[in-house]
Amino acid sequence: MTERNDEQPEPTLEEHAAATSERLTGKSVSVQASQVGRIEGGQVQLHNSPAGRVSAQALHLDHSPAGVVVAHSVEAHSSPTGAVVAREVTLDGTSTPLVVAGQVRGDTIHTMVLMAGRVEGTVHAALTPMVALAVGAGFGLAVTGLRWLAGALMRRTDGSRRTAGETAE
Repeated sequence: MTERNDEQPEPTLEEHAAATSERLTGKSVSVQASQVGRIEGGQVQLHNSPAGRVSAQALHLDHSPAGVVVAHSVEAHSSPTGAVVAREVTLDGTSTPLVVAGQVRGDTIHTMVLMAGRVEGTVHAALTPMVALAVGAGFGLAVTGLRWLAGALMRRTDGSRRTAGETAE
């Protein structure tokens, strides 16, 4: 009897990347040392290339600042962004004011607002739930105080008019 070996060898990283690229919708785009206003594609790679708006299935940023990023997966290395909306985000040495993602990974994540289902790494967010609560409470107290002060001034002004009118008669 002949022994059959039905096990298939594990695909290499290059084979896996090629198979994944074939499944992506849109063109593969690679930009190096150029400025781009808007870019769309399946697999997009930016190296030392600032971009205004990027829409992609898979995006790799390397020393490339971007304004607004909308993608399925984003990997950013030393690339500040304005806003990132994605399913998966990996940040390395990158700060961004707004991150909205299903999963965020990174050693140290610097952001103003982070909305994510799952986070792996240390997050330095300016707007945490407690800060948001404190800001909301402070704003509410300030508005209430201003309304009370305006009402008191109006009552005082109405009272002084009546007193002046009564003495004139």
